[in-house]
Amino acid sequence: MLDTDVSKTEELFNRLHLDGSGKLDMEEFTHGCTVQGVATHVDVGCLVHFIKSLTTRTTQEMNAVKEDVHDEIACLDRILDQILSGYVKSMRRVSSIVLDWV
Repeated sequence: MLDTDVSKTEELFNRLHLDGSGKLDMEEFTHGCTVQGVATHVDVGCLVHFIKSLTTRTTQEMNAVKEDVHDEIACLDRILDQILSGYVKSMRRVSSIVLDWV
């Protein structure tokens, strides 16, 4: 791994972060990457560290969303099963009534 000071990642974040929201959006990131000048070893190391950290957090968030969606689908499946079960029972009752009537 690069010999970089972890505190430099905060410095890089502060350089790239412009709107005060506490989060770095894609526009700020790409703007920061297009700023002219010579990148030092530390600048590149900070950027690599930041990208790895961002990738890790994004992957974690995506996995959490995936689990939430999976749970919601399972819940909807249970609800649908209950609805269909009730519908089938109702249809059986209607069939029974019609058959008794005929």
